[in-house]
Amino acid sequence: MSKIALTPSASGTGVFTIASPATSTDRTLTLPDEAGTVLTSASSLASANLTGAVTVSGSNVGIGVTSSPVSPNDATTFLYIGNATNQDTSIVLQDAVETWEIYQNDDLSFLFDTTNVMTLQRLTGHVGIGTSSPNGNGILTLNTPADNSAQIVFAENDTAKWLIGHRHDGDYFRFYDLANSAERMRIDSLGNVLVGKTVSSFGTAGIE
Repeated sequence: MSKIALTPSASGTGVFTIASPATSTDRTLTLPDEAGTVLTSASSLASANLTGAVTVSGSNVGIGVTSSPVSPNDATTFLYIGNATNQDTSIVLQDAVETWEIYQNDDLSFLFDTTNVMTLQRLTGHVGIGTSSPNGNGILTLNTPADNSAQIVFAENDTAKWLIGHRHDGDYFRFYDLANSAERMRIDSLGNVLVGKTVSSFGTAGIE
């Protein structure tokens, strides 16, 4: 069985090209395992501990473990990221401009750069959008920065139809018809339920 020879680039940038064999027939990448033993066959590589932190076992890959990873839900093909010291683990997705991170620290969070975009709480199953601390009064918490409104848009075929949510500038909850640019119902901070109007005509709370 032939082996792959790698030739470094002349610029010394660490970029390597395959020097031999010239064809893809029987190419085998030769790497040392954790103890420095050179692996000479593809069958050895499949179950080898390459660096002490990465384990390849069949079609499964474990990062942060030295033994074959196990799926708690009996998946047959998976990527496992973990450790035995109760430290945080994450997956970082980065291009030349933006960085996203899926971060596990008891709870599971999705972050854009260092800003928490969404959190799933481990103990309660509550979801927080725009916050790392979902409110305990409900399963879903929508949070916005100051002077912004937390609202939900309902769309059909990517065309916005309806909007419901809290308006920060008047402290009221509204049902808004986006297709016709009209507010259809409002619940104000006094408890008035206003249908087809935005201002109460009565001095006491009620339905109008």
